[in-house]
Amino acid sequence: MNNDATLFEEAGMSEQLSVLYEEKELLEQSLGTSIPEEIIAMMRSMSEQLSALYASLET
Repeated sequence: MNNDATLFEEAGMSEQLSVLYEEKELLEQSLGTSIPEEIIAMMRSMSEQLSALYASLET
């Protein structure tokens, strides 16, 4: 691999890493966590709560 290609790949990886950290920070600020398992658990819990709310409105 030549030097130009290596520099291009490193710049691309650096940009990707920067974007990932920005996304992680947004999740932290918005949801209080950036851990995927915690976010999934939050979404499932919210879905269950919404289902329970709809069920209570039907009766």
